[in-house]
Amino acid sequence: MNYHVVEKFFVNLKKVIENCGQILNKNELNELFKNVKEIFEEKKKKRDELCSCKKPKKRHNDDDEDDYNIQDLIEEDIEDIESIQTEIADCIGILLKTHKPLADEIISNILKEIIPVYSNSENMFEVKMGLYMVDDLIEYIGQDMLGDENWNLMFNIITKLVTNKDNSIRQAAAYGIGNFAKFTTKNFDNYSKALIDSIYNAMTIKNEGEEEENDEEYDSFGIAFDNIVAALGKIINYQFNSQVVQAGIIELVYKWIMNLPIKYDKVEMGPQHEWLVDLFVMKRQLINEGLYQKYFETVSKIYENKNSSDKLNLKIKNLFNEFVKTDNNLKQVVEDIYKKSDDNLKKKFEKLIK
Repeated sequence: MNYHVVEKFFVNLKKVIENCGQILNKNELNELFKNVKEIFEEKKKKRDELCSCKKPKKRHNDDDEDDYNIQDLIEEDIEDIESIQTEIADCIGILLKTHKPLADEIISNILKEIIPVYSNSENMFEVKMGLYMVDDLIEYIGQDMLGDENWNLMFNIITKLVTNKDNSIRQAAAYGIGNFAKFTTKNFDNYSKALIDSIYNAMTIKNEGEEEENDEEYDSFGIAFDNIVAALGKIINYQFNSQVVQAGIIELVYKWIMNLPIKYDKVEMGPQHEWLVDLFVMKRQLINEGLYQKYFETVSKIYENKNSSDKLNLKIKNLFNEFVKTDNNLKQVVEDIYKKSDDNLKKKFEKLIK
């Protein structure tokens, strides 16, 4: 079987559904989901068979060469199947996004048959697949349609998995926590302390991966950490009036600012960095003066970098015009940062304060 053809089919199917929106009636939607899920489960069965054939790859002599090559092929097949399952999971998410009013049977099936099996699996890839489904339910279906019992289930899964040692699982769980904060419309204080505690715990996890530290394009640990920081930013932004959030707002803001900027996740960069600028403009009192050096150093780093929008650059320029240039204390803060900055950052400061 050509795995790449199958993967490409689901990539294209996902694009068609997303671009066309709600194009299916309920019967068509359920039939499509049924067929897609069958393929998803077939791939799981095949993957399980291949995993049972895997052995540790240890080449001791030339006699082991054939076995070594077979193990390579098995690993390649497993990776191809995982890519297909990932695309199928994305397709199911797009069905939920585009057909929410008609998706009650799909939601019920995911909750009863997919999430319990996958999120509790001993296999980290399967856990990730279950977590993707949880994230989609949080983001596309929401608290009201899922109901309290299922919303609690989502909460329990993401708070448990955000401290997982696997980077991809931690990233998906952190993304789920951020959206849980965004889409919780009632009783957030029932969840807030545990959400915040789980984020703080996730921040303490050390990088045990093998990626190059200077890889600017991809770093699985870095992307996971970006999403953890972004989840904290979303709690501050979307649940600012929560009693629990208000009680700890100074510490929340401190931990958020100390771990910015977002370095790898391009989806999270824009909103998080705009909120950072807006925080000083609208709620300056939440930023301890001892944080000013870190704050303005971070803001200057994101100014006119390759991922900054014109809107964000203008906000930063206005921040300096309206506050730094008119406040001698802030001028001194910026001058102190300038003295110890590298040439690239100095050029940015010069643009901002001229």
